[in-house]
Amino acid sequence: MKKFVTMMMALLLMGGMAMAQPGGGFMDPKQMTDRMVEQYSLNDTQKAKVLEATTAFVKEMQTIFPQDGGFPQFTEELRTKMQKIQEGYSKKLQGILTAEQFKAYTKDQEELRARMQQMN
Repeated sequence: MKKFVTMMMALLLMGGMAMAQPGGGFMDPKQMTDRMVEQYSLNDTQKAKVLEATTAFVKEMQTIFPQDGGFPQFTEELRTKMQKIQEGYSKKLQGILTAEQFKAYTKDQEELRARMQQMN
């Protein structure tokens, strides 16, 4: 059970948005982007760039998960891969968002981590 909770925490930390949907798969990049548009008041140019970055992020995350929609064995190697993908995504977002928007995004991620750690 602890491995499951740890895995779910890792999934939620993936930008706070790469949440598994029922039936497997990941949230749609457009839905993820639309949520960010609302949360951080993105302009049209930012929206297009965030959609591109989020689409790439989701595709990259999908490569490390089983195609049957199940959960992989949570290992240090998997955690490292997920962290590397997340860091790349955050770096892309930092280049797209304003300093204020990125600060709000980072704060939201920290709050999510704190909530997940309380559950663990």
